[in-house]
Amino acid sequence: MVMETKGTQVNKYYRGVNGITYASMNGTVSYYHKDAHGDVTALTDSTGTITKNYMYDSFGNEQAQSEEDTNPFRYAGEYFDAETGQIYLRNRYYDPVTGRFLTEDTYWNIENMIYGDCENNNIPDIDAIIQSGNLYVYCLNNPINLVDSYGLFASNDNLYMGGNNDIEDVKRLQNELKWLGLYTGEKDGIYGPQTKEAVVEYQKRSGLKVDGIVGKDTWLSLGLKLEAIIFYDQVYTIKWENKYTITARVVYQTDEYGNLIYVQNNVEEFDIEVHSPGLNYRITSISAYKQSDTGLGIKVRVQESLGIGIPGKLDISLPLELRTIDIDYVIGKGEYFK
Repeated sequence: MVMETKGTQVNKYYRGVNGITYASMNGTVSYYHKDAHGDVTALTDSTGTITKNYMYDSFGNEQAQSEEDTNPFRYAGEYFDAETGQIYLRNRYYDPVTGRFLTEDTYWNIENMIYGDCENNNIPDIDAIIQSGNLYVYCLNNPINLVDSYGLFASNDNLYMGGNNDIEDVKRLQNELKWLGLYTGEKDGIYGPQTKEAVVEYQKRSGLKVDGIVGKDTWLSLGLKLEAIIFYDQVYTIKWENKYTITARVVYQTDEYGNLIYVQNNVEEFDIEVHSPGLNYRITSISAYKQSDTGLGIKVRVQESLGIGIPGKLDISLPLELRTIDIDYVIGKGEYFK
């Protein structure tokens, strides 16, 4: 979320590599201060004066909560819904009172629990096995050391050989190092000697501390973890009936693998570039949606009316609407994935 409005009140939120950094809430600027876990612990004004302090228990229950506090970003730097008391983690809502999600985990399933996946040589995923015991559990019941930004799986910022590393985090790391040409092994989620060697080489080239430990600085340098979401703002050209060209501006986000996680609806910019003599087509709405993990869908609603159309010069439409047409267009993986 970057902005919200209510009547004449406008709140704007600004983000950096560590998530929310400062906000302008109805004209009043607040700067966010966080601890190592990413919890918002204080707000300061433009003079550096502390305007609000926050304290939480390990599962995110805020101590001495104030109903007058309108700041929405709190535990783990995530969005807190004051009306319901839930924390929004994109795929699911988390209830800090019970320490559980409201809905089942959709990431783990029987397939990866028993058979693993092809990138892991079909070895059963130990994290999936652990998680399967309770599909509502938050951060594997270890919220002090772990975070779950997507409501899918817990993760830890520090990876090193011999450590208790999160398999999915190591896979992300290996995926990026492989893309950079530094890692040639399998993306198996195991932080072994070959992975460490690739990390050390990357740290040398990037001017980072060379220790083979993937901490905050290395994650940020790789563009992963704390800035996992990639934003896209692109214009797509949709051909319709081989006569009309619709240009649609779509804003969407992917994770670091290129998987689509969010698209903006009610896209504002669109145009029909060619008109048919005697008939005009008017776009009444356009929306983007997640068609699948490998496809972005764009739905354009068009109304057909009688009128005169001269491309680029004259467009007179009579109010008589003949019919409404829905055009579905799917952008495939090759068109928008990294």
